[in-house]
Amino acid sequence: MAITGSSESVVLLVRHGPGRGRLQAFGDGWLRRLARTRPELRGRIEVHETGSQRLPQLARVACVVFLLADPVRELYPACYAEASAIAEKAKQRGIRLVNAPDALSNTIKSVQARLWAHAGIPCAPCQPFESREALERLANSATFPVIVRGDLLHAQQSTFVCRSPDEVRALPKDQVAYPGQMVRFIDSRTSYLSAPLDSVFARYYHRCRTYVFGRHVVPGAIYFSASPIVGSDTATWARYAGNGRFAEPLAWIRREDRQIVAADMAFANSSPLHPQLMRQAANVLGLEFAGLDHVVLADGSVVFWEANPHFYIAPFRDTPLPIARHIWPRTRRIHDAIGMFLAELLDPRSGRDELGGSEAVTLAGAGGRTAGIRGTGGPPVRDREPIT
Repeated sequence: MAITGSSESVVLLVRHGPGRGRLQAFGDGWLRRLARTRPELRGRIEVHETGSQRLPQLARVACVVFLLADPVRELYPACYAEASAIAEKAKQRGIRLVNAPDALSNTIKSVQARLWAHAGIPCAPCQPFESREALERLANSATFPVIVRGDLLHAQQSTFVCRSPDEVRALPKDQVAYPGQMVRFIDSRTSYLSAPLDSVFARYYHRCRTYVFGRHVVPGAIYFSASPIVGSDTATWARYAGNGRFAEPLAWIRREDRQIVAADMAFANSSPLHPQLMRQAANVLGLEFAGLDHVVLADGSVVFWEANPHFYIAPFRDTPLPIARHIWPRTRRIHDAIGMFLAELLDPRSGRDELGGSEAVTLAGAGGRTAGIRGTGGPPVRDREPIT
């Protein structure tokens, strides 16, 4: 649907320039889709990359969205300085900011946990440390098992599971990141012990990804792993990555793989779990654009692991089991939700009008409201809303 706001206004995206940040050309995937499906919207999006010789002009800008790696102030100070100058210039003009540079430091793990705990957002308790001595002091009074990880890092960098003070003291000194945090480990399998014996949630650790783009909440994927540290490298379907993608037909034969794919598909195709809580978890950190990592317990409740406003959406060719998991329509739903969010930054009425149209049906996924994790030994489907 056409955007009805002033055709002169634009959204400015600020991202890292070449050689800066974790991910290069961040957002190119969904910008290409917008160019194909909504050229009138793509024509009203401008991109500024840090490291440019001059700051962008803001005369036509309605909103500035900062697509920067976090925490940008601590890890990328030059980009932070440039982004802060843009933000200050925008504030003087009364221009709206999304994921403002200072808010991107709220994803420091200990800060994030403190903000979430204060707001009543369920997350694992943690304690920060600045040195090896402080880490070992924490180990003397910790409730085990714990996760030791870097406070400024994402993914599984410098992350260890320790089950005793001795295991903490045995950590290689050159592999522990400082500043760091010690997090109480929550075993996602425990609440499923009374579930059906064939429940993949009882046999494996898991991590879910849910996306928040303003008022739009979109389920992403579930990763299962035999390792407590759940990530793309430790996931059960990691053997299907890279050259292993040619072995995808085996996933239809192996019963374990079929169950894992079914649980992942049910999550991705269902309406989002606890959408208001997901939005709150992002907003408490000052974010409107984020990927939230969390576990889902057997009663349907969630515990948050981290928020990531600079997330990687793998292309079809780089995703394990892309055919079995219907990765292209899943990715398209995420890209379309980003498009609706950007359209609403230009005109809040545009996305509301679209909810009655065919695009809203596409965003709801193959299963719509009726799909769930039920039947896979997962949590019951409740407290859900349509994907909007």
